[in-house]
Amino acid sequence: MKNKNGFTLIEMILTIALIMVLTTVFTASLTNYITKSRAAAGQVEEHVNKYDAAKAAVMALRGNGGAAVPPVVPPVVPPVVPPVVPVDFFVTFADWDGKVIITQSVASGSAATAPADPTRAGHIFSGWSPSAFSNITSSQTVTAQYSITSNKVTFVDWNGTVLQSGDVDYGGSAAAPANPARSGYIFSGWDSSVFSNITSPLTVTAQYTTTPIAGVSISGTAQVGSVLTASVAPSGATASYQWSRASTAGGTYSTISGATGNTYTLADMAGYIKVTAVGTGSYAGTATSGYIGPVTKCPITGVSISGTAQVGSVLTASVEPSGATASYQWSRASTAGGTYSPISGATSSTYTLAAADLAKYIKVTAVGTGSYTGTVSGYIVIPCPLGGVTVTGTPTLKSTLTAAVTPSGATVTYQWQIANTATGTYTDISGAISKTYKLPNDTSYKNKYIRVVATGSGGYAGSAVTSAGRGPIAS
Repeated sequence: MKNKNGFTLIEMILTIALIMVLTTVFTASLTNYITKSRAAAGQVEEHVNKYDAAKAAVMALRGNGGAAVPPVVPPVVPPVVPPVVPVDFFVTFADWDGKVIITQSVASGSAATAPADPTRAGHIFSGWSPSAFSNITSSQTVTAQYSITSNKVTFVDWNGTVLQSGDVDYGGSAAAPANPARSGYIFSGWDSSVFSNITSPLTVTAQYTTTPIAGVSISGTAQVGSVLTASVAPSGATASYQWSRASTAGGTYSTISGATGNTYTLADMAGYIKVTAVGTGSYAGTATSGYIGPVTKCPITGVSISGTAQVGSVLTASVEPSGATASYQWSRASTAGGTYSPISGATSSTYTLAAADLAKYIKVTAVGTGSYTGTVSGYIVIPCPLGGVTVTGTPTLKSTLTAAVTPSGATVTYQWQIANTATGTYTDISGAISKTYKLPNDTSYKNKYIRVVATGSGGYAGSAVTSAGRGPIAS
């Protein structure tokens, strides 16, 4: 704090101390000078007294008869030489800011003694200026000299990656690098907003805020069995989901248990559907979609029959889409396009074939129930087994052979085959697909064997019989 004259307390104390030092030195020198001067004056007075005494004696002799008296020679008085007073000079040692560290009184030609090395924050003492003060011939001020230190300032990203690093002089300022980028985040600044007046090593870390979710939407058909998909904005954002339903578009929506993925399969007539997304990871905020609905019934798209088409086997009806609910009715007819009569009691998804179904066409009709709608039918034929096939006629070249199947009137297709032996490997005869076959006048057929394969069709589909081999073929 300064007084009204502009001096601080320390400056006043130093000034008073300097005055006292100077006064002490000057007083000692002056006292010495006065003492020596008084001694010299005493010597002069002593010589003058001796001279006056001698002169008086001479005058007395002259008064006693006037005898010749030798002239009085005044005594030789040595000149008064003032004492040599040594000259002192003042050497002031000052710090970098001009503040006095110490002031010394030094005799001319003598050396001043430097004080202990001073200190300065952020600097290293390097010496005095002027550096020589061993032969003092005038008063002077010697000033402390320093070299500045530096500190490393490092800018790092959120994961510790160094973005920029450099040395900054003590008390100086660092310049931040360009703002870094981080996927899904917004750069918000540095954890130290001030990097000026650097006095120690400093690490500055990039700071980020999460990206807000801008919204969520639903795609898909509001129909039982359909898959709804939630999409958040911005694209690529991560979020958790919760699907909910209400009976009316503007009603109260209740969460659907377990429906926490970004997709939801409509399992029933849920009314109206919404989804709420909550940002996760580098995304924050909550967004709720608009509603989708009302949810409509899902149409049954088809029904298929599985099982073995023979008496005693169990047939199973399966509707599409999988999981759809339906009611069933099994029926039979004599022809594929005929009139189908419901089979009494056959109203479940399975049906066991009875003897009455032999060589009949079986149909199942499925009608959607619950959240499903529509009617679809599937068909299967229950074939009669073929009893066998025989070949009549003489196996000679140019003769005609005839196939006969049982039961008589069964619908079949034919394939005649030939082999080198009765039990050998038979191969199809190209084009020989009629009930009858005329052996060609071809000697390559001689001594071979021939047979026919009958394959059921229509009500006999799925059944096939093979005749015994006939031969050897003669010429």
